[in-house]
Amino acid sequence: MNSSQNQKNDKECTKKVNACLLEFIEKLTKNEVSRPIFKFICEAVGGILICRNLVIREMATALMEDSKAPGTVEKRISVHLQDVGFSDKINFCLLKFASPRIQVYTPIAIDLTDTQRPYANKTPGVEKNYDGSIGKGGKGYKHFGAAAIFRTKEGREILPVYQETFGLNEETKLIGEENPEIDSEYNHFEKCIKSFSETLGGPIGIDVFDRGADDKKYFGCELHYRRWFLIRMCEKLRYVSYKGKNYYLKDLLPKIKWHTKKCRIYDKKKKKWRKRNRQIGWLEIQVEVQFPDGKTEIKDLVLVVVKFKNRKMFLLTNLTIDDAGNTFKQVNFAKMLYESYLLRWGIESCFDMLKNRIDVEKIFSRTYFSAKNLFALAWLALAFVTVALEGSKELAAYLLEIPQRIYKCKVPVCKAFLLFTSLKLLWQRYWISFSFH
Repeated sequence: MNSSQNQKNDKECTKKVNACLLEFIEKLTKNEVSRPIFKFICEAVGGILICRNLVIREMATALMEDSKAPGTVEKRISVHLQDVGFSDKINFCLLKFASPRIQVYTPIAIDLTDTQRPYANKTPGVEKNYDGSIGKGGKGYKHFGAAAIFRTKEGREILPVYQETFGLNEETKLIGEENPEIDSEYNHFEKCIKSFSETLGGPIGIDVFDRGADDKKYFGCELHYRRWFLIRMCEKLRYVSYKGKNYYLKDLLPKIKWHTKKCRIYDKKKKKWRKRNRQIGWLEIQVEVQFPDGKTEIKDLVLVVVKFKNRKMFLLTNLTIDDAGNTFKQVNFAKMLYESYLLRWGIESCFDMLKNRIDVEKIFSRTYFSAKNLFALAWLALAFVTVALEGSKELAAYLLEIPQRIYKCKVPVCKAFLLFTSLKLLWQRYWISFSFH
């Protein structure tokens, strides 16, 4: 195929991506937002995908600002970004959109990350934090994210469902320093779990956390809102009770009956899913939990333990393995929980794409709520790429060919990484105005 034909096809593909974005936003927000808000979301998400950052001036330029009265697009975007409840509307729409696909045992990966602003002294809402991905401290925002992870033949499909950006110091200033509800990240965690309970309708989906949620308040919150959960435990952080005696988790290993099972694991070095033998066992234990009203109780929960080489993984859940049936079914159920936890890495892929495909750390906002809403729109842009484009097989196939044609690169396990590259190449040459005015 010659160069002129490629250009013609690429331009046509750009128009199809534009139409796909409009269709996706309309399905997502149907009957939930007004027409002006719908128009704003289409423009803002399109602008983010074109310029791949959260700078309003650059977004307005990408949306053909020059073809209108100076400052028109930038002003319209800025005005909408002052809506205090906008990020909550985005979360509700994403959860409602995802709810038909989320089943009882669908893993919903939840995690916290940080972004940093090298020149953030005057950026509203920033505070000191630590970004583990770069191993440095600095000033920036904290981000609470959640994504439903679906297993596929090729690996997994990621569906972003919830995001919240916050700076605790700024919330204290805005809401009032005497307010005890804003003193920790836990408040944002509870808000997320409450949204899941109200939107998904009870114990649908398994909330999956890393060791940062190894805390009695998190256990109690999940139980209070009737959610299934799977939380990785620190082996030396707390005592648990087994048959009336207290133990550290590592001291329970001799009391477990082990079963060897082939499990589907992800090889990070070779970037492939493989089957490997793992030793799996479980025990019913008693753990102290604290409910949102402050009341504490001792609850019966299940500890799933997985051994491989010299490593051990401890997973706490309120799902009862012994009720699964005979021993064969019980082992398979424990294996399913372990493999569900391994899918938690999907949320890390979301954060990676936000930072490296949409440069969210390049953000300039005049108010705290503007920053929160810009990050919500970036999460929505991520949902568009991971859900709408990957779901449009013909369009996705063509998009994936573009960087391969230019750079001779392979398709990664998470296709969304390559789709971002495709959109950048296309819209740098053939951007389309998303303005309805």
